[in-house]
Amino acid sequence: MAAPTAIACQNGFKLEVSDDASSWVDISGEGVAITLDGGEQLIGEQMTAENAFALLCDSGKTSPIGITCRTVYSEDSGGGFDEVWTRYTGSDKTLAVRFSPRGGLAGHKRYTTSVDAAGADVVPIVSCLPPALDAETAGLALFEFSVRTPALFQESIPT
Repeated sequence: MAAPTAIACQNGFKLEVSDDASSWVDISGEGVAITLDGGEQLIGEQMTAENAFALLCDSGKTSPIGITCRTVYSEDSGGGFDEVWTRYTGSDKTLAVRFSPRGGLAGHKRYTTSVDAAGADVVPIVSCLPPALDAETAGLALFEFSVRTPALFQESIPT
């Protein structure tokens, strides 16, 4: 098998947020890490008195996906913390998040929060707290925010 050519380096991703899932703010310049959890297929299982192995049932359903974004803390107006914090502390605690592992050029794959995997949607913000601080390090202050989405919408970025 030939070596893959459309690979993604860990440090070249694009990260964007939106309060309406249509107008996006690029916070890639502050982005440090994106982690995902969940999305497991729900499987029913049951042991019976007669069988040595469990009976399994494929539900065809998946659990929600958690997306946690770690970014540089900045007090710039319109920066990542400002955008997410304003939304989190407001009355509508929702946000759309999208990211492109390869950097967001035309033809690259992009993943967006979605309620049905058919398009971009705002989803609940789980948390957004100011940064934890440590005087023993010279590192930059970082903050994390998390959202929970029923699905991810995957698309190829148009030209």
